[in-house]
Amino acid sequence: MPPRRTGEYVYLESKPQASQLVLLSQVAGVSEGSKVRCLGCVSSYDVPSATLLLEDHAAISKRSTVLVNVDGITSTLNAELTQIGALLNVVGYVDHGSVVNASGEKSSANVNALMIWSAGAVKVDEYETAVKDMQSTCTT
Repeated sequence: MPPRRTGEYVYLESKPQASQLVLLSQVAGVSEGSKVRCLGCVSSYDVPSATLLLEDHAAISKRSTVLVNVDGITSTLNAELTQIGALLNVVGYVDHGSVVNASGEKSSANVNALMIWSAGAVKVDEYETAVKDMQSTCTT
């Protein structure tokens, strides 16, 4: 890194934390405060608490759920992002504090969202296989 000059802004000193791509079912096992990116299906949206309940769309037997607090990004929400059944990409920080929202819905983990966007038409089973393959490649 080159030496600093007087008045020069050095933006490289505080790099943002990279997000970790995980399956929705893996969020509960991630350390609190870690930044994650996951895909989930909107099961409900509680307006007073600004909380989305996301489900693992592909899992049939045991569904994983994650509460996503969108309070900090409500100005970016639209009907498409809060519609029941919508597939969403979420980037945010894991918070194991409370796992029940204002409506009393329980989840296996919480995420404080930094950004969300529609995943569109995704073949969830192929997506999950690709994520698992990527994870096994990165950890070996």
